[in-house]
Amino acid sequence: MAKMGARSTNTSSRSMAQMGVGALVLGFVFLSWCVLVGGLSAVQHRANDRNAFEFEWWIVAFEFFLVLLAAVELTGFRRGHSGLVALKAVNTALIMLYAQNWNNNRRNGAYGAYGIKAVRTTFAGFILLAASNALLILTLGTEPAHTSSAPVATGPSAAGMQNTRNLGGASAPLEGGNGQTVV
Repeated sequence: MAKMGARSTNTSSRSMAQMGVGALVLGFVFLSWCVLVGGLSAVQHRANDRNAFEFEWWIVAFEFFLVLLAAVELTGFRRGHSGLVALKAVNTALIMLYAQNWNNNRRNGAYGAYGIKAVRTTFAGFILLAASNALLILTLGTEPAHTSSAPVATGPSAAGMQNTRNLGGASAPLEGGNGQTVV
């Protein structure tokens, strides 16, 4: 019985350590998100067209929603774990594509009236957010899945079926070493 208590304490401290690492990475994601919001706001402020960066703002808003979901996930609510990781992966791919676009604008001098500092800040925000999202995906993916401790029957009698081998499409009962049929 003492071993069981030690084991649960070890598991508890492990999950606490993972939660600490996850919170640290989540903080980095949030700071990266703030850099992106600041850069994109500066570019938007200088733009003549209010709707010029609609999709970038959609990515930013969706990222904030995913940050909130990740914070809930780190507290132990894991029902949407696979969905969260998948959505983070999709949003990270979009962030990487837009990082490439803003890098091209920065390199080619296509920033015009937006200002080089605003464009560089937006590019840095996209890069930081992509990198921090990748770290968060790895952090969330390394947490063990919660499994039930219910016993699981295995073997040929688990399903009440006869153990058979495939002989060219036909099934035949397996025989033991002494010629008896194994069930």
